[in-house]
Amino acid sequence: MFRGENLSFVFSKERVNDETAALMGELLFLGKKTDNNLKFQEAGVNGDISKLIATTKIKEGIAKDLSENDLELMRGTVGIFTSFIMAPIFTDDFGLDHESRQQWEKRAGLRKNNGHGQISDAAKTYYHANRLGFNRCSAVVGFLLGLEKNIADPELKASCQKLVRAIPPEFLEEDENKNCQYHGLEDAEKVKVVEQLSDVVREAIFFLKA
Repeated sequence: MFRGENLSFVFSKERVNDETAALMGELLFLGKKTDNNLKFQEAGVNGDISKLIATTKIKEGIAKDLSENDLELMRGTVGIFTSFIMAPIFTDDFGLDHESRQQWEKRAGLRKNNGHGQISDAAKTYYHANRLGFNRCSAVVGFLLGLEKNIADPELKASCQKLVRAIPPEFLEEDENKNCQYHGLEDAEKVKVVEQLSDVVREAIFFLKA
């Protein structure tokens, strides 16, 4: 479970709690029996961040210029960033073959509208939390790009702009077909740029939190 406001455990790639290990084990077993080799780069941490959001304190230099509503939204942003960092990173055997992955997910009962599948609902949620998912990444990038508009202090604004410049270009630039470059990356490259994005998100958390 989530351990108070101490974020240090979130940033460790080595520590895996029992609940997370059990969920990872479910997915690995499912992959093995359905001929899809899941490979975990990071297990993540399974936990409830609602308490963190409620108790998060935003830096005074940022908070002093925010309305109560905007302050609550900023706390929520910290929660979204933390949820992203807590999520696992894993690949499978399908690579860029998204259609085959979707068919496998249906057979394995992993699609969100499948009802009860071959694994627990918690493991299904854990599967869909994969940090490599484009929707997860694009949401986080959107929040990073939107931070600056809520910061008035010039020095803090400059720090925020530095964070934005550190966002991997693969999430911001398009290929020749007008698709986000991230979509066309092989798994190894996706892992690399998501880890880079994760570093930016970690910095953003430390930047925002008092």
